[in-house]
Amino acid sequence: MKFETNEKSYNKYIKGADIFFVYKPKCQISYRSNHGKLTAMFTGNKIFLMPKKFSDQELKTVKSLVVQKSHKKVFLTYSLDDVAKKYNNLAIYGLKNKKSITDFKFSNELGNGSVCGKSLIKSTKYDRLYKDFAFYQTPKEKLTNTKDRFLLFSAKLQPCYPNGYFLVYMVSFLFSTLLVLFAGAEDENVLIIILQYVVTGLWIGQWDKSGIVMAIILILILLFFIGKELRSIRKEGDLQDEEKKNI
Repeated sequence: MKFETNEKSYNKYIKGADIFFVYKPKCQISYRSNHGKLTAMFTGNKIFLMPKKFSDQELKTVKSLVVQKSHKKVFLTYSLDDVAKKYNNLAIYGLKNKKSITDFKFSNELGNGSVCGKSLIKSTKYDRLYKDFAFYQTPKEKLTNTKDRFLLFSAKLQPCYPNGYFLVYMVSFLFSTLLVLFAGAEDENVLIIILQYVVTGLWIGQWDKSGIVMAIILILILLFFIGKELRSIRKEGDLQDEEKKNI
C-alpha cells in the first residue's frame, strides 16, 4: 500500500515504529418501511493514520447517493439469479425485464459502497398459485381442501412453474389421446372423460393414499383397454385364418 502523509503525522505515528496502522472511514446507513428495508455500507477513499469519521457534510452526501441509486430499485427476498440457480437455471417468463435485485454496488469520488435490500412483504396462502412465488418466503398456510388443491394443481400446469406438473401431465394426456385413437371411435368420449378425471385426481392427491388409489385405477383402465384391443386384434386374426381355410 502506498500513501502520502505530512511530516508531523510521520513523526507522530510512523517514525521509529516497527508497526503502524492506517484507517479508512466507514459508515452504515439503514432505511426501513412496511414494504422492505435496505442497509448501505460505505467506505471512504482517503487513508488516515488514526481513526476518522465522515463529516456531517460527507454523511449527507452518502445518504443522498444511496437514495438516488436505490429509489428505482425493487428489492426482493431473492434475486432473479438466485431463483434461476435454485430451480436449475429455470427462466421465469415475464419477469426478465424487472429490475428486481437484492444488492448492488455504487461509488463516487468520496468512496465506494454497497446496498443490500430485502422485501418485508409476507407471503400469503395463495402466493403459490403464481409463478413468481419463489421470490417470497414459503407460506405457513397449506392448501388442504379440494378447492385449494385444484387451484394449486392448475397453477402447476403452467409450463414455467418451478417443479410443476406440465410435462408429466401433457405426456399422460398425449398417451391417453393416442390410446383413444388406438382403441376405436366408439369408446372415445367415455375414455377421454375417465382418463382426464383419473390423471387429474392422481396429481391433486399428490401421492397420498387417494393419489395411490387413483394411480392403481389408472393402470387398471389402461390395461383393460389395451387388453380389449389385443383381443379384438386376435379375433380378427382368427377370422382371417378361417377365411383362408375355407378358400
